[in-house]
Amino acid sequence: MAMKKSTKIIVTSISLAVASLISAPTANAQQKWGLEQCINYAIDNNLEIRSMATNVELAHLDKLQSAWSYSPSVNGSVGYNANFGRSLDPTTYNFIENKTVSNVNGSLNLNATLFAGMGKLHTLKRSELNFLAAVEGLKVTKNYIMIAVAGGYLDMLNSLELVKNSQNQIELIQEQIGRTEKLVEAGSVALGALMELKSQKATEEYTLVSRQNAYTIAKLTLTQLLELRDHSADQFDIEIPDIEHLLDEGPSVSIEDINEQAQELPQIEQAKLTLQAAEKAIDVARARLYPSLSLGVYYGSSYSDARTKPQLNQGGALEYLPYPFGEQFRDNASAAIQLSMSIPIFNGLTAQRNVKIAKVQHYQKQVALSIERNKLYKEIHQAYADAVGALERYHSAKSGVESAEEAFRYAESKFAAGATNFVDYNVQKNNLMNAQSMMIQSKWEYVFKMKILDYYQSIPITL
Repeated sequence: MAMKKSTKIIVTSISLAVASLISAPTANAQQKWGLEQCINYAIDNNLEIRSMATNVELAHLDKLQSAWSYSPSVNGSVGYNANFGRSLDPTTYNFIENKTVSNVNGSLNLNATLFAGMGKLHTLKRSELNFLAAVEGLKVTKNYIMIAVAGGYLDMLNSLELVKNSQNQIELIQEQIGRTEKLVEAGSVALGALMELKSQKATEEYTLVSRQNAYTIAKLTLTQLLELRDHSADQFDIEIPDIEHLLDEGPSVSIEDINEQAQELPQIEQAKLTLQAAEKAIDVARARLYPSLSLGVYYGSSYSDARTKPQLNQGGALEYLPYPFGEQFRDNASAAIQLSMSIPIFNGLTAQRNVKIAKVQHYQKQVALSIERNKLYKEIHQAYADAVGALERYHSAKSGVESAEEAFRYAESKFAAGATNFVDYNVQKNNLMNAQSMMIQSKWEYVFKMKILDYYQSIPITL
């Protein structure tokens, strides 16, 4: 019965590895995070995403500035000066001797560009395209973080299952040590067999420590993506999803179909918008080859305390009275309207050179879009091949586990009966552990690659 019990532990170790977490490294966690919760939290808190969000805000401000460039500029000015000794009164243009003269002046100026080769319109459209490209760039960063979180989550699950597998192996060896100790006491088995079992247990404990360390690193990587620190990171734990329904499914669509759907991904849309913005940049550069027409409006006035107001008194004599500020400022007012045209004749070929530069940059964006599409196709092809290969490895490893379980069960019964030595028993046990490890790793690799293919098809990443 004891032999059947230990064999059953091996047979069911894979299924129990995911469901049972009593002795897992994060047993003290108070909250378990699901994959969707991790992704949503990372999108809200990841610093790379926050940094990219500032680019969107800057692009929005640039778009607003381009829109406001249509409005005229209005400026006001106010001045005060005091002159000593011999000075010129700016309102009468008469010289004044040995007297302090105070002057106040003010003006309003309005300037507007009536035509500049449609440059402002093209600049506004370019700013709008750059803003939309920045929004798509933010989506790209969010998607990359989403994939990284999914990869970290599955890596943590893989490491956790390998830890559980090592724990099961140690439990199995401990049971075998207990039975062997009794056989040694009875004189049925040599002491060397017991020592070899204890040595094997130490080896398995070393493997467990290594796998626990890998689990700790996987947990650290995921919590860093989530920007969890201190106590929150220590208490972090994840849910164990049921993925059995995913393991019999292969890619259901072709590479070409996936690639066609992936053309709507943010990285492609961003490259398209950047290309369109480069086209508008050519129009902006060409606008500087055309004449520009501007309108200027001026209104201003001044006041001088030296100026007096001539007036006839009741006797008919001319006398000079103080000239009040408000009345003088009103009487001195003047206004002007100006239309001006600037015609580019020769400016060191700067405008022509800027047009050529814009055309080269437009070609660069065309090449960049082609590169992005080729890169995406290669990534899809690689992910597709990886998913198919991982599924085949999983099924192969699963068959290998079944065969290794039968071989180990047979070796275990012979070892318990004293019909075989420890070396043969240990070889079969190691073969089983290696087969289980390969099945675990290929399983989670396949799930991750399938999630990548879901991403390329704009399917939400869930488990």
